[in-house]
Amino acid sequence: MRATNCHPTLDGVTGAASKDSMSHQPTDSDGQLPWESGGSSRIPFAAYTSDALHRRELDRFFYRAHWCYVGLEAEIPKPGDFKRSAVGERSVIMVRDLEGGVSVVENVCAHRGLQFCRA
Repeated sequence: MRATNCHPTLDGVTGAASKDSMSHQPTDSDGQLPWESGGSSRIPFAAYTSDALHRRELDRFFYRAHWCYVGLEAEIPKPGDFKRSAVGERSVIMVRDLEGGVSVVENVCAHRGLQFCRA
């Protein structure tokens, strides 16, 4: 497979990417970004701008069946203490219950889909 240069064309004055160069974000048949060959270490521009790649990385890094750091137990020492945090793009709340246990819940109302904790 021949590698394609996916870097945008920058104008010589401001360094801004042209609109035409940003719209072309090639991927191969597996949805992977093609990297330049010949020992180049340049990252394809689409790695920074592709919504599909962003969503796939959120799923792989945050939303699969593995743990994600939310906080330390020491940050919520007393029953009723809580701490807001985020897992990917999802707001979560770590809370200490009355028996001293720690739980993490998604900060969203199941009825209306709104965040219920804004503190």
